[in-house]
Amino acid sequence: LHAYPVAGSQVSWSALLFVPLGAVCVGEASHVLAGAGRWSLMRRTLAAVPVAAFIVWFATVNLAPQIRYRASVYERWPSLGLPGARRVHLPAEQVALYRSVTSALRRRCSTFVSIPGLNSFHLFAGLKPLTYLNATAWTQLFDHQTQLRVVAALGRAPGACVLRNEGVIAFWNQGRPMPRGPLTSYIRQTYRPAWELGGYEILTRRRP
Repeated sequence: LHAYPVAGSQVSWSALLFVPLGAVCVGEASHVLAGAGRWSLMRRTLAAVPVAAFIVWFATVNLAPQIRYRASVYERWPSLGLPGARRVHLPAEQVALYRSVTSALRRRCSTFVSIPGLNSFHLFAGLKPLTYLNATAWTQLFDHQTQLRVVAALGRAPGACVLRNEGVIAFWNQGRPMPRGPLTSYIRQTYRPAWELGGYEILTRRRP
């Protein structure tokens, strides 16, 4: 796995593994060819020429244009400009959204619990997690007792908020209903919507 922030981009990064794999294959092939009879240095060199030519062609035709295109996109898009992600460049509308959510969390919350786990916002907003039970799909992963531990921590933190994103919840549920548990029930009974933008919603504690 590579570093945060975007889950799923490991699929693209995994293609990089083909580069060292190809290098290993070329190296092994050269040893095999060198051992298959008494090849002269000239013959071994000539055998490597097609491989080297293919690598140069592949890099020139496929990789170089993609690198130039992605570099131009990176330079054109603005920096996210948030702690831990200043080198992340995104479309302007996404940058504005993430900055707005971060600002709202800073203004309204002493800390927060998120549904599902949207833990990058702890780093963005500089808000320490309420607990270290911060799995992404916690509604499926946390058992009854684990959820009760988070409920108890919320009860001791009157300034804590809840951050929700229904789109991400739907992604993790994959068409299944939201699993019921003591933490989801506690949030539904104790918190109310207070702020919403672009699919993100901040819930604050209901007044007695």
